[in-house]
Amino acid sequence: MSLRVCHVPGDHPYVRHVMTGIGEWGVQHVADREPRPAQGWSPSPALSPEWVRAHADDVDVIHLHFGYEHLSDAEMRCWIRALADSGIALVVTVHDIDNPHLRTQDRHHALLADVTDAAGEVLTLTPGAATEIRRRWGRHATVVPHPHQLPLHLVGPSRDPVRDDDADPRILLPVRAARANLHVLQALELLERWPADRPLVRTVVLDLAVVQAPRDERDRQIAREVCRLSQQPGWRVEALQRRVPEEQVRAWLDDADALALPYAWGSHSGWVEAAYDTGTAVLASDRGYWHQQHRLLHWPEGTDDRAVDELVTAVGLARSQERRQATEGERRSQQRDIAASHARCYRRVVQGVAW
Repeated sequence: MSLRVCHVPGDHPYVRHVMTGIGEWGVQHVADREPRPAQGWSPSPALSPEWVRAHADDVDVIHLHFGYEHLSDAEMRCWIRALADSGIALVVTVHDIDNPHLRTQDRHHALLADVTDAAGEVLTLTPGAATEIRRRWGRHATVVPHPHQLPLHLVGPSRDPVRDDDADPRILLPVRAARANLHVLQALELLERWPADRPLVRTVVLDLAVVQAPRDERDRQIAREVCRLSQQPGWRVEALQRRVPEEQVRAWLDDADALALPYAWGSHSGWVEAAYDTGTAVLASDRGYWHQQHRLLHWPEGTDDRAVDELVTAVGLARSQERRQATEGERRSQQRDIAASHARCYRRVVQGVAW
């Protein structure tokens, strides 16, 4: 008999890649909502006690990932009680020990305390995160690595001709919706201070919503700076109105010598996995656990002369070092291993569920 598992949220690339082929191990994916056209984010309906009670006969396990920061501590505890009352086991993957969308973490950490305490099993993506989870909340976390970020048919060496090594170096800064944990303004200033006698093409990707419907003064500052820089030589700005096809993400990464990830805080990064899928070097800040996902280069702190020198050195290394790149076969094999790990986890938690 198949185990029926509902992922929350269910309509996310990570979940799709984790669940691909998992039916081979006797696991059936139960959707948390009806398919819907691409639109803005909204919380999963499965995060309500009413949904849990209505689907008590349809679901054996709920696997919680992210997207629950709108809940209060009391609401989370109510949801957990509904799971217990309905006989539904809980599995939690801790993707973000520190939430990249939130400037203060106390509420997020309280919710993580609730769900890690209630979960039959806790998973995470790197050994460092597992160590921190044990230290903070006293739970063992099984490490299951992040799968491919891009679809498998887009993983591996580019099918387009290789760009001339003598071309100007190129760096990609994916600002997108300007998450709270991105040092966007600092990164723009550092890139602007790149030495004038050294060519550099800087591509900034920005969601139009930051310009057209800014949430706060930070968004307005980012919009002003990006608009100003777009008029200067060596800068390219791509403004986006809707969800980006994965083929476009692949094209951006193929065009870049380095991907800049100036994170101020966080734990793991899907962009790091996308860069590994394409063989693009990553410059990331020395925080979180993305350095345990893959080998990365250093993104400098600050904007002073030392930081500029470090950036020049890092971009040079990105162009000269051997490319570390996934192959489709490697990612396909990893996907099977990840699916099998999840299936074993679901079996354990159902056989030993105790609330």
